[in-house]
Amino acid sequence: MRYGAKAAVVMGILLPALETYRRGFGEWGVNFTTMFEDYWAGALLLVGAAAVARRRPAGTLLLLVVWGGVTGMILIATVAQIESTLRGSSLEPRNMQVLVAKLLLLAFSASGLVSTFRDAARSSTPDERQG
Repeated sequence: MRYGAKAAVVMGILLPALETYRRGFGEWGVNFTTMFEDYWAGALLLVGAAAVARRRPAGTLLLLVVWGGVTGMILIATVAQIESTLRGSSLEPRNMQVLVAKLLLLAFSASGLVSTFRDAARSSTPDERQG
């Protein structure tokens, strides 16, 4: 399994686990969408990684699309966290730790996206399609 798929498995587990650690299970009743998006993104990453591992014809393309969505989601969340930190508005407990974690997740997600993009580009070259 290539790096992008391995990273998808790690991120697919980390996203819901870290969000649950950060907010707790009680957040499901308070702000369902906040929790659901991380669980949904994690599930999609695991499905994409499984498709690549099983060598499904569109597995790499599926994983590429999922990585793009997840990276965008994390980018928006990270920029919002930076903005609220700089403005001093609605700071949460352990704000700096959350910000550092989001920056690390963004970098990790971007590396998975780039790696999967390279895999998709390689698999679409004429040499690899023939053999």
